[in-house]
Amino acid sequence: MDEELKKKIITDITKTGFPSELKVASILRQSQWTCEQNSTYSDFETDRSREIDLKARKYFNRKDEKFSCAINLVIEVKKSSRPWVFFTIPNSKNYFEFKGPGYGIIHSRKNITYTDLRGEDLMHDFPRNSTNIIGTNFYEAFKSPDEPSKIYEALMSSIKASFYEVYQANGLLSENKSIPTTNDSLIQKNESNHRHIEIYVPVVVIDGVLCISNLTEEQNIELEEALYVPVQMSHSAAPYDNYNLYHPEVISLKYISDFLKSMENWGDSLLYFLRKTSR
Repeated sequence: MDEELKKKIITDITKTGFPSELKVASILRQSQWTCEQNSTYSDFETDRSREIDLKARKYFNRKDEKFSCAINLVIEVKKSSRPWVFFTIPNSKNYFEFKGPGYGIIHSRKNITYTDLRGEDLMHDFPRNSTNIIGTNFYEAFKSPDEPSKIYEALMSSIKASFYEVYQANGLLSENKSIPTTNDSLIQKNESNHRHIEIYVPVVVIDGVLCISNLTEEQNIELEEALYVPVQMSHSAAPYDNYNLYHPEVISLKYISDFLKSMENWGDSLLYFLRKTSR
């Protein structure tokens, strides 16, 4: 191949989001997370097939113990030359009080009741508990008003793909393509008495500048760069309007390794609390 043409192709590739996706996948595998790229999912709102960039999973258990957990990261990766800005409010950290699919997160469980794993225990080391802010609105800097929002598109893709994954894993798609209004269908009994919780976390990774903003007491706009923004949002279109709030995680590509460590600490914490109730 002509060297000049080769350089032009490589330059063109770097303008796309594909290298960013490959970087994230590489870091996931190096961190011992199983990783699947470019999976499809059904969008229950439009009844169309779509693609999610990455699915990652890590299983947590201890030898000879009859309980376990798994954390699934459902990831959309975006490369952006435009800074992403999230407007924030104080973090109340009361996730277990949220209405929605049990505990306020997307999950399924076997042989685990709220007595076995209380909401406050489940959320004890939830990574967003380390932050004092929650992003509630967003802005893509320098975007034309008539252009669609890449931020909204990425957030909703990770949320919708997470729902698809939990219902597919529990064999519910062939029975009913709508989202149940309760999490009862995702609570299962197992004759082995092994207790397990499977958690699905919507994640958006941005290869670009991520910022947070808020108003000061003097009503001035404050802006600073961020590595991680926990987000709280709703969606009013059926069938996703069955739930009150969704909680996707937005992280900078530069923060992915630290984010994975925080998720692994959370998985270890879940085992600790399951062990306490097993005694």
